[in-house]
Amino acid sequence: MAFVAAPGAPASAACSWKVVASPNDGSTNNELDAVSASSASNVWAVGANLGGSQVPIAEFWNGSKWTLFTPSFPNSGASFQGVVDVSKTETWAAGYSLKSGTTYEALTERWNGSTWSQVAVKAGSGHATLLNGITTVSSTERWAVGESIAPGALGQTFAIHWGGKEWAATTTANVPGEINVLGGTSGTSESDIWAVGVSGAGPSGPFKTLTEHWNGKSWSIVSSPNVGGASNFLQGVVAISTTDVWAVGYATTASNSVTLTEHWNGKAWSIVKNPAVAQGRLFGVSAVATNNVFAVGQVGSGNFTTLTELWNGKSWAVVPSGNVNGVGDFLSAVAAVPATTNYWAVGGTLDSSLQYLGTLTEEYTCASLDGSFARGFAPALPALQQRVALPHMKVL
Repeated sequence: MAFVAAPGAPASAACSWKVVASPNDGSTNNELDAVSASSASNVWAVGANLGGSQVPIAEFWNGSKWTLFTPSFPNSGASFQGVVDVSKTETWAAGYSLKSGTTYEALTERWNGSTWSQVAVKAGSGHATLLNGITTVSSTERWAVGESIAPGALGQTFAIHWGGKEWAATTTANVPGEINVLGGTSGTSESDIWAVGVSGAGPSGPFKTLTEHWNGKSWSIVSSPNVGGASNFLQGVVAISTTDVWAVGYATTASNSVTLTEHWNGKAWSIVKNPAVAQGRLFGVSAVATNNVFAVGQVGSGNFTTLTELWNGKSWAVVPSGNVNGVGDFLSAVAAVPATTNYWAVGGTLDSSLQYLGTLTEEYTCASLDGSFARGFAPALPALQQRVALPHMKVL
């Protein structure tokens, strides 16, 4: 899709993140794992109530407040991991349902403007499958990615395609002899789609970055760099053009975690230096323009707080972000709002007792010097956002 670079915000504007009140399903553990917007008054965030059996939740922003939905789900529990907001009458959520024990089934649900309903996903017989991310690249084409496990085998990448009538699994690429998982996806056209994740010797790692590209006919692994001496995770991706793609995540050792940002210039992936923060992790990324890209996550270990970083076309910089109690706040995903320079970010926050997790939503807006709202100049990317939840994508 065509994309025009533009300034991140009017020169006379002051921009900031602010916490916006969001509902919860009961008083137990709720978190939001993904967010997507088709307009300033049509934003969806999804996740789960993790208390007891998991219950998927979806929250809708109408321009003034969030409203909670608890869609029906199959099996004994379920969670939404990704969302893509196409229009007022079409939004998709993707994730998994729990049959029994650790047996998972990929789950997709569609909002038609009034209700959420389940849409069947075809997968290998006897396979455990789940979806971590979902995106759209045209008026009819949707992609969702995750992981599939055959009985007695290591998990392998999993991608399904919606062409307008049904979900169909496609053949994906894998590093031989290793576990392979896809956590996020984004694209610019039906022949230019990226998916990112990890590969490793097993569920405990160590892990290496994994990037895959769909050229309209097949998926192939594209070499991506790693921080040496660490496990490397790519969690989110946003494609601005065929020569401008960002992937974010983190690299961990036994004693430290560092944020990781990688850029595709049309020829190769490279690690781009970003600010050094203590125990930093990035989970999601979105873009208003080539010189206005936000990545979100968390900073700190036991007392972690939200982290937002902005790419201005030349360098990454930490931008102050909101926290509720200053302890146990994180952001899982971020989405640009079309036709504005605004963003929404979602995640979770511990309550004052530090026992229960609640939903967290934050809005990034710009106000002019006279206090009025300032609209942006750039056409925005379509809603391409995906999730990766705390502390990392689900790996079976």
